[in-house]
Amino acid sequence: MKKYKLYIFDLDGVIFETKSNMRASWTEVQKNHKISIKFDDYFSLIGSPFNNILSELGIHNYQNQIAKTYSNASRKKLSLVKIYPQVILTLRKLKNESKIAVVTSKDRKRTNFFLKKFKLKFDFISCPEKNLKGKPYPDQILKVLKKLSIKKKDSVYIGDMLPDYNASKKAKVNFILANYGYGNHNLKTQKKIRKINKISDLLKINNLNL
Repeated sequence: MKKYKLYIFDLDGVIFETKSNMRASWTEVQKNHKISIKFDDYFSLIGSPFNNILSELGIHNYQNQIAKTYSNASRKKLSLVKIYPQVILTLRKLKNESKIAVVTSKDRKRTNFFLKKFKLKFDFISCPEKNLKGKPYPDQILKVLKKLSIKKKDSVYIGDMLPDYNASKKAKVNFILANYGYGNHNLKTQKKIRKINKISDLLKINNLNL
């Protein structure tokens, strides 16, 4: 198997199990902003930037206030965030051989909060920015490649949702599906997509062991 010089990770459903945290945060949004949209409808769209999800749900007013409510609730409910098994050791092993980075739709405050909590360090972290299109656009991935001076062919993005797959495809970087994450059935059944069933499976690519 090809060894990669750069591993780029999504967070939710790949590094962190955050569904319970998301549900609690969305409940606060429903309560504080009198929104009746069900959590499952919100959850079906994760992978895109938060404000984009709100627009998809038909919520166009007070998006920044809603985002603030969600973000604050998410940080308060940190105990509901779990890290997937073997993540810390796997990242440590990969970092000894390659660069590791994050491309997430999670805002910068929550991202830093979660990474600090679990003491995870990456070579570069890309979160949504004002003039940077989020997934499914390739802009965040391309920014990481430029910052770390790594060629597309030597990079791989590990995600679990359709926006992850589409962003990597548009960026023309390799893609690996985290089969244990939140992804939909269509991605999981495509034979051409390389998949991992646990994060430590990535070590086989670099001939490493836990």
